Amino acid sequence: MAESLVGRALGTYQVEAEIGTSRWGTVYRASQRSMNRTVALKTVSTEIAALPGRTQHFLEEMQAAAQISHNHIVTIYEAGCIDGVNFCAMEFIDGPPLADYLRKENLVDEQHLLQVIASVARALDFLWQKQIPHQPLELKNILLDGNRTVKLINVLP
Repeated sequence: MAESLVGRALGTYQVEAEIGTSRWGTVYRASQRSMNRTVALKTVSTEIAALPGRTQHFLEEMQAAAQISHNHIVTIYEAGCIDGVNFCAMEFIDGPPLADYLRKENLVDEQHLLQVIASVARALDFLWQKQIPHQPLELKNILLDGNRTVKLINVLP
Protein backbone atom coordinates (compact mmCIF):
# COMPACT_ATOMS: atom_id res chain seq x y z
CA MET A 1 0.00 0.00 0.00
CA ALA A 2 1.33 3.42 -0.98
CA GLU A 3 2.12 6.02 1.64
CA SER A 4 -0.46 8.80 1.87
CA LEU A 5 0.56 12.27 0.74
CA VAL A 6 -1.92 14.04 3.05
CA GLY A 7 -0.22 16.90 4.86
CA ARG A 8 2.72 16.89 2.48
CA ALA A 9 3.82 19.70 0.17
CA LEU A 10 4.53 18.87 -3.48
CA GLY A 11 6.06 21.97 -5.03
CA THR A 12 3.39 24.66 -4.82
CA TYR A 13 0.70 22.13 -3.84
CA GLN A 14 -0.28 21.44 -0.23
CA VAL A 15 -2.01 18.05 -0.11
CA GLU A 16 -5.09 18.23 2.13
CA ALA A 17 -7.12 15.03 1.83
CA GLU A 18 -7.65 11.82 -0.12
CA ILE A 19 -10.78 12.13 -2.24
CA GLY A 20 -10.72 8.98 -4.33
CA THR A 21 -8.83 6.58 -6.53
CA SER A 22 -8.28 6.29 -10.25
CA ARG A 23 -6.82 3.59 -12.44
CA TRP A 24 -3.47 5.34 -11.90
CA GLY A 25 -3.51 5.70 -8.11
CA THR A 26 -4.81 8.00 -5.39
CA VAL A 27 -6.56 11.31 -6.04
CA TYR A 28 -6.14 14.10 -3.50
CA ARG A 29 -7.64 17.51 -2.82
CA ALA A 30 -4.82 20.04 -2.62
CA SER A 31 -4.28 23.75 -2.35
CA GLN A 32 -2.21 25.26 -5.14
CA ARG A 33 -0.62 28.03 -3.13
CA SER A 34 0.90 29.83 -6.13
CA MET A 35 -2.56 30.32 -7.69
CA ASN A 36 -4.67 30.40 -4.50
CA ARG A 37 -7.01 27.67 -5.73
CA THR A 38 -8.12 24.19 -4.80
CA VAL A 39 -7.15 21.43 -7.23
CA ALA A 40 -7.48 17.68 -7.55
CA LEU A 41 -4.12 15.89 -7.72
CA LYS A 42 -4.20 12.56 -9.53
CA THR A 43 -1.09 10.56 -8.62
CA VAL A 44 0.55 7.48 -10.08
CA SER A 45 1.01 4.65 -7.56
CA THR A 46 4.53 3.37 -7.01
CA GLU A 47 3.40 -0.05 -8.31
CA ILE A 48 2.23 1.41 -11.62
CA ALA A 49 5.21 3.78 -11.88
CA ALA A 50 7.52 0.76 -11.59
CA LEU A 51 6.07 -0.78 -14.77
CA PRO A 52 8.04 0.06 -17.94
CA GLY A 53 6.55 2.94 -19.93
CA ARG A 54 3.58 3.56 -17.63
CA THR A 55 4.82 6.91 -16.25
CA GLN A 56 5.45 8.19 -19.77
CA HIS A 57 2.01 6.96 -20.84
CA PHE A 58 0.44 8.82 -17.88
CA LEU A 59 2.22 12.06 -18.78
CA GLU A 60 1.27 11.76 -22.45
CA GLU A 61 -2.36 11.08 -21.55
CA MET A 62 -2.48 14.10 -19.23
CA GLN A 63 -0.83 16.33 -21.86
CA ALA A 64 -3.44 15.21 -24.39
CA ALA A 65 -6.25 15.84 -21.88
CA ALA A 66 -4.85 19.32 -21.19
CA GLN A 67 -5.52 20.21 -24.85
CA ILE A 68 -9.26 19.69 -24.35
CA SER A 69 -11.11 22.87 -23.45
CA HIS A 70 -14.85 22.55 -22.88
CA ASN A 71 -17.27 23.86 -20.23
CA HIS A 72 -18.39 20.34 -19.33
CA ILE A 73 -15.01 18.58 -19.28
CA VAL A 74 -12.66 18.95 -16.32
CA THR A 75 -9.66 21.22 -17.00
CA ILE A 76 -6.12 19.84 -16.66
CA TYR A 77 -3.64 22.39 -15.29
CA GLU A 78 -0.31 20.59 -15.05
CA ALA A 79 1.35 17.18 -15.10
CA GLY A 80 4.82 16.25 -13.97
CA CYS A 81 6.95 14.71 -11.28
CA ILE A 82 7.91 16.33 -7.97
CA ASP A 83 9.98 14.53 -5.35
CA GLY A 84 9.47 11.24 -7.17
CA VAL A 85 5.66 11.63 -7.24
CA ASN A 86 4.12 11.59 -10.72
CA PHE A 87 0.97 13.69 -10.68
CA CYS A 88 -1.58 15.66 -12.62
CA ALA A 89 -3.20 18.81 -11.20
CA MET A 90 -6.71 19.44 -12.45
CA GLU A 91 -9.86 21.37 -11.76
CA PHE A 92 -11.38 20.37 -8.41
CA ILE A 93 -15.08 19.54 -8.62
CA ASP A 94 -16.77 20.00 -5.26
CA GLY A 95 -19.85 17.92 -5.93
CA PRO A 96 -20.87 14.28 -6.20
CA PRO A 97 -20.87 11.85 -9.09
CA LEU A 98 -24.22 11.85 -10.90
CA ALA A 99 -25.14 8.39 -9.55
CA ASP A 100 -24.69 9.57 -5.93
CA TYR A 101 -26.67 12.73 -6.64
CA LEU A 102 -29.55 10.71 -8.08
CA ARG A 103 -29.54 8.31 -5.09
CA LYS A 104 -29.48 11.07 -2.46
CA GLU A 105 -32.13 13.34 -3.93
CA ASN A 106 -35.67 12.33 -3.00
CA LEU A 107 -37.18 14.21 -5.89
CA VAL A 108 -34.90 14.93 -8.82
CA ASP A 109 -35.89 18.06 -10.69
CA GLU A 110 -36.77 16.88 -14.21
CA GLN A 111 -35.68 20.19 -15.73
CA HIS A 112 -32.25 19.90 -14.11
CA LEU A 113 -31.91 16.26 -15.17
CA LEU A 114 -32.65 17.28 -18.77
CA GLN A 115 -29.97 19.99 -18.46
CA VAL A 116 -27.52 17.35 -17.18
CA ILE A 117 -28.28 15.07 -20.13
CA ALA A 118 -27.91 17.96 -22.59
CA SER A 119 -24.59 18.98 -21.01
CA VAL A 120 -23.21 15.45 -21.28
CA ALA A 121 -24.42 15.29 -24.90
CA ARG A 122 -22.70 18.61 -25.70
CA ALA A 123 -19.42 17.36 -24.20
CA LEU A 124 -19.61 14.08 -26.15
CA ASP A 125 -20.53 15.92 -29.35
CA PHE A 126 -17.50 18.21 -28.84
CA LEU A 127 -15.23 15.16 -28.53
CA TRP A 128 -16.81 13.59 -31.61
CA GLN A 129 -16.52 16.81 -33.66
CA LYS A 130 -12.83 17.11 -32.71
CA GLN A 131 -12.33 13.38 -33.41
CA ILE A 132 -10.99 12.82 -29.89
CA PRO A 133 -11.31 9.17 -28.81
CA HIS A 134 -12.80 8.87 -25.32
CA GLN A 135 -13.61 6.37 -22.61
CA PRO A 136 -17.05 4.78 -22.54
CA LEU A 137 -19.27 7.01 -20.44
CA GLU A 138 -19.73 5.89 -16.82
CA LEU A 139 -21.92 7.54 -14.18
CA LYS A 140 -18.96 7.76 -11.78
CA ASN A 141 -17.20 10.01 -14.34
CA ILE A 142 -20.04 12.52 -14.52
CA LEU A 143 -19.68 14.98 -11.64
CA LEU A 144 -21.83 17.88 -10.52
CA ASP A 145 -20.08 20.89 -9.03
CA GLY A 146 -21.47 23.08 -6.24
CA ASN A 147 -23.70 24.87 -8.78
CA ARG A 148 -24.93 21.50 -10.11
CA THR A 149 -23.01 22.07 -13.36
CA VAL A 150 -21.90 18.90 -15.16
CA LYS A 151 -18.19 18.08 -15.55
CA LEU A 152 -16.88 14.91 -17.19
CA ILE A 153 -13.69 13.42 -15.75
CA ASN A 154 -11.39 10.62 -16.98
CA VAL A 155 -12.38 11.33 -20.56
CA LEU A 156 -9.41 9.88 -22.47
CA PRO A 157 -8.78 6.14 -22.85
